[in-house]
Amino acid sequence: MYALEPQIVARLAQALPDAQVVGWSEDASRKVPANKVLLVVRLDDTPVNTSNQKAASIGAAWSVALAARRGSGSVDLLDGAFDASFQALHDWAPEPVRGRPWDYLHYRRASPMPDQDDGVFGVVMYFETAAIYRSGN
Repeated sequence: MYALEPQIVARLAQALPDAQVVGWSEDASRKVPANKVLLVVRLDDTPVNTSNQKAASIGAAWSVALAARRGSGSVDLLDGAFDASFQALHDWAPEPVRGRPWDYLHYRRASPMPDQDDGVFGVVMYFETAAIYRSGN
């Protein structure tokens, strides 16, 4: 399921060419650039939706943290990034990974980023998808 991260990062980078988009697994800077939005994609949770002896529908909840430096125009930057992120990910189906198809991503909620003292603020968006994992037993 971590293999979905590069697909989500690529889709967001295409939708937001002026933003810096990184995955949690990447060895990349997470400093928020001036006059740009930083998006960090991260696997957030893996709930089991249904399960039986032969298979389980395992969910994958993804968070997309959008951050900007406080200042003139930062609200517009974040609002535009939120809109573009929603349009890029809601009701989008990732490509199969290792032959396993994934359901469409669906927006679930958003919450403000925790307060920080470094002049950065933002919002975290949450999306969910799921796939069937089959038992080898």
